[in-house]
Amino acid sequence: MRFVRMGARTKLVSAAVAAAALLTGGIVLRLPHPRVAPRPGEGVSKPLQVQVSGCAAVLSGPVCEVEPGAELRLWLPGVDDASIRVVSDSVDLPVHVTPWPDGRTARVIVPEHTARLDVHVGHGPDDASAKVLLAPEPPVPPGLQRARALRREGRLDEAAGVLGSLSDADAGGRSMLLSSRARLEYQRGQIDAAIADFREAIDLHETEGHLSQAADDASALTHLFYERDRIADARALVRREAQLSREYPDGQADSVHTEGLIAWDTGDLRTALRCAREAEARFARLGEENGRRVSAVAVGLRLLEVGRYSESIAMFRALLAAPDLGACERADLLDNVGWAVLRAIEASQSSQSADLGIDAREPLAQARDLFRASCPDPNRVSNVLLNVALAEFQHGRRREAREALDEAKRVEHDPPVPNVLFWHHLAGRIALTGGAPAQALSSFAREGEIAAAFGSFDDQLSAAEGQSAALVALGREREALTVLDEADALVDRLSSSIPFGEGMDGFFAVRDRAAVRRVDLLVRLGQPGEAMSAARSWRARALESLRVTAALAQLGPDQLGRWQDAIGRYRALRDAIDDDTAKDWELPADRLAAARARREDNARDARRVLDDALSVVPRARREREQPSSLQPGELELLYVPAPSGWLGFARTAEGVAARRIDGIDPRASPEDLARTMLGPFDAAIAGARAIRFLPYAGARAVDLQALPWHGRPLLEHAGVEYALGLDAASPSATDAQRALVIADPSGDLPEARAEADAVTSALARFDWTVEALRGPAADAEKVRRALASAHLLHYAGHASFGGADGVDSALSLARGGRLTPADVLALPRVPEVVALFGCDTAHESATGTLDALGLTSAFLVAGAQVVIATSRVVDDTLARDVAVAFYERLAATPRIDAGGALREAVLAVREQSPAADWAAFRVLVP
Repeated sequence: MRFVRMGARTKLVSAAVAAAALLTGGIVLRLPHPRVAPRPGEGVSKPLQVQVSGCAAVLSGPVCEVEPGAELRLWLPGVDDASIRVVSDSVDLPVHVTPWPDGRTARVIVPEHTARLDVHVGHGPDDASAKVLLAPEPPVPPGLQRARALRREGRLDEAAGVLGSLSDADAGGRSMLLSSRARLEYQRGQIDAAIADFREAIDLHETEGHLSQAADDASALTHLFYERDRIADARALVRREAQLSREYPDGQADSVHTEGLIAWDTGDLRTALRCAREAEARFARLGEENGRRVSAVAVGLRLLEVGRYSESIAMFRALLAAPDLGACERADLLDNVGWAVLRAIEASQSSQSADLGIDAREPLAQARDLFRASCPDPNRVSNVLLNVALAEFQHGRRREAREALDEAKRVEHDPPVPNVLFWHHLAGRIALTGGAPAQALSSFAREGEIAAAFGSFDDQLSAAEGQSAALVALGREREALTVLDEADALVDRLSSSIPFGEGMDGFFAVRDRAAVRRVDLLVRLGQPGEAMSAARSWRARALESLRVTAALAQLGPDQLGRWQDAIGRYRALRDAIDDDTAKDWELPADRLAAARARREDNARDARRVLDDALSVVPRARREREQPSSLQPGELELLYVPAPSGWLGFARTAEGVAARRIDGIDPRASPEDLARTMLGPFDAAIAGARAIRFLPYAGARAVDLQALPWHGRPLLEHAGVEYALGLDAASPSATDAQRALVIADPSGDLPEARAEADAVTSALARFDWTVEALRGPAADAEKVRRALASAHLLHYAGHASFGGADGVDSALSLARGGRLTPADVLALPRVPEVVALFGCDTAHESATGTLDALGLTSAFLVAGAQVVIATSRVVDDTLARDVAVAFYERLAATPRIDAGGALREAVLAVREQSPAADWAAFRVLVP
């Protein structure tokens, strides 16, 4: 495989952007980046950086060519609330200022005959200043203007005739003639000629000092190469565009955007998403709305790759509200909305468009009609028809799906590879549901061959899923299993490219159909042990890729140095965020929102730095291993969805049993849940003294320890743990006795302080060394330092959960600080036993079906042996009573048994207060 594409069909949107760049001279206007200089005779306390947007062209100097009356946007990074003045010929111009967390954008109208703008920030003689040099935009020669108009109208032969009659002088110079000719040649399909003319034009523009024209042509040629999969050439050109744009901010933003397109196309989602976000922010601050929208679309498409469908759809719909959209751009956005809904339905494996509030067929029909009427691009028309075909298929309308598919084929004479792939895939699905598995297998096999040659990750995966289903229908189950093995390996190979904090759990969850089919097929083939092992591995793969602690010992000196440097930078950023947060009380209300927005940006930067650190460590999941054998009396129960219904597995010292069970609905009554989940394994439960559950998706919300078993809660019969499935070993005990107790960091939980006093007292009676951080003493710096030497952590305070990968989860600390899952991963070590007695501490990511990096998972991934946490909000008095009972039992035993201690504690509290919500407390293990 040359490289791995995240999803071939989404490249078609990028191709549409590429066409716009090639045909119009770039997707955005290019802007200069003036050098900073003081005004003569004035003192300057600091340099001022000014980036300018809105120029018709940029010349070396830099000089901004501009029409009289044009609006310029001046981006002033780092400027806060200081006075901003823009002066022309000693006259202050009206300035409209847009605030951003990291600076200000000032908009001004340029008066006629203005040769220079002076920009001042501050007050009095010590202000900072810079100058912007201007020049009038020269007129476009009539012949060149005529040729461009003909090309825009689609009269390509006439445009070629006009250009052919022009001399260099008539076209305003040879470089300008070559630029126009190259775009026309591209549009006429004369690719080699277009490439040659673009290359010569770029060189001439640079020699003549026409910076923006050179960058425009480099951008257009980059997109041409990208569209034709000449990735090495595209990379070289985007680097050159960045060099040509060093004084040209919009060119810089465009090169970042294009770098993201190339990264996405080669399977590097981490870089792709970072570049898309950065480009969107740059364009927004420069006031370049068209470029911002293009980059926002790229962000939305990247979010689709990690299963964040609602966010993606919301972005596309917000962009549709723009009043200045052209017909093609509106149609593209409608097509994207429909595609996002289709992807969501595909991931859910059933038609659930109502859950998103959208029927995909509605925006797709609007897009189709717009393309036909106002933007008759065969690629776009065919693409939307393919989406229509999928929508019809999802709604069970196979005949209509077939008709739309056939029409999509007729429309396009030179179809791009992504469309060809989808033709084969959808034709296979139609054939399979129509009772023609042999025909379906042929279509899926062809899809797989093309996808492998093209390097499309998602298409290889979907082809493998289709082939396996067809092979099963043909009775060739062993062959199907081999295909699914290869498909599952594809998902693993890509795990290291998924950026931390952007939806790793969602990425795996939406690509788990091959894993689901593989587990189901192993059961059908009479291999329940292998099936359960595969299910454990599939459930834990998002977290497995983050287990870096053991891998650090295997790093060489250079890699270890990179890890340490990145972790050091992460901690410095987090310290700065905490210091900034502590000053919120000093800010007036009108500045508080800006401060919080700035911190959100800084937090994203910190997560990116942590992701850089994680990328140093090999994160591919290790080879599948059979879990360690269980001792007599130990039982593991695992539940996962199957193509139809669910599968339950029970593993004991004697072996593994698999059962097909009804769907698991967390909203069902405890009696119904017990009948579904426990009933099939009644005999195994009867012989168990310790039960370890590995639930999936919504089943994680069920209080399994409280389900009725033979008339009493299951916990009365046996100890109950919730496991991530990261390894098979039971939590190891420790003789260390150094505890860290954190109590009421926010200062509003008096019961938490009483709880901490009781905990400290109980531990001290059994010779534990206790460091207690109460109230304002529990700030982020002290907590992170103390965690590195503690063997037990007790936390009594507020907790929150949420965010992709659980990154927005946090334990509240003093002075507005927070301990996040990312902070836990960055610690040099974590306590072996972690007791989180805040509310909701066992909650994980707000999205995703697989185990995600919430607070509890973060500690377990980082090396904790056991975590005690709550699955919801609990009463302060109950938390105190459980904590006191827990530590009295924990500290009294010669070796730590946190699970046993919690079981005894909650049962004792339940006996005293039967109505108490004792089932909210859980024992979690790796």
